Amino acid sequence: MPSQAIPRTKKRQSLELLRFLAMIFIVMGHLGGTGAQLGNTALSLFILLSVALSGASVARHGFRRFAISRLQRILVPWLIWCGIYLALFTLLDGPAATFRLTNPLSLLIGPALHLWFLPFMLLVSPLIYVIALVPRTIAAQAALWIICSITACVALYLYLTAELPQPLIQWSSVFPTLLYGLLRGRGTPIYYASFLVFICAIGVGMGAELPIVYLTLAVILFEVFMGLHINATWPSRLGSTAFGIYLVHPAFIVFFTHFIPYESNKKLLTGLVFVTSWIAVDLYYQVTARLSR
Repeated sequence: MPSQAIPRTKKRQSLELLRFLAMIFIVMGHLGGTGAQLGNTALSLFILLSVALSGASVARHGFRRFAISRLQRILVPWLIWCGIYLALFTLLDGPAATFRLTNPLSLLIGPALHLWFLPFMLLVSPLIYVIALVPRTIAAQAALWIICSITACVALYLYLTAELPQPLIQWSSVFPTLLYGLLRGRGTPIYYASFLVFICAIGVGMGAELPIVYLTLAVILFEVFMGLHINATWPSRLGSTAFGIYLVHPAFIVFFTHFIPYESNKKLLTGLVFVTSWIAVDLYYQVTARLSR
């Protein structure tokens, strides 16, 4: 089957804008305000944007270069922010509460729950690499479709029945999105659309409506923004801050909720946390860019 590659053209600017907009809803989700449920859709979008665009670059480079890149982009920020949040929570709650290990699986998250996304993307890196190298013959593509479909169904089954602890419950819920993104980057529309329809039908039949809704909304938004043409470069600057906002915004949540009552000011807190995080990350990138010249 021929591949419908995602081009590095003006369309890419629309995806950078989508990445930034998704971050707004993630902040809403973490603060429980208006549009909170869209935070889960936004996380699915982050995964989709991360893997649907990676196939071509992965195929061009060897595993060593790919692995080093993933470690630098994912593991290093995760370790740094684990340290920052450990220090912050130790300051607030004391070392006895912060360093008490009640659930060994929490080591896969770190001190802040939202960090589950980073070890997940790191641990699935070998899968991303292997799928990128699968031959694009009809037989190989068909076998990959079947394997991904079975794996997605198993992930949804475990999500529903296994009473998984964190972060495994989060990982299982987004695994079908990951697999869709990997197929989206290497097949024709009928190829990945048929996977989506199949998984949605099976998921709804199993009773896993929420992960299916988040997956479907994420796919719709992704495809709509893929079709947008933006003749400007400003979305790139916005999109480049999204990952940084994801990392830093819980620290601002802790800071602002220390002074502002949470329950009666969710909208205000959402705005303050997002704008402050955005400004902080953008300033950081500007300063580091000037220092590197």
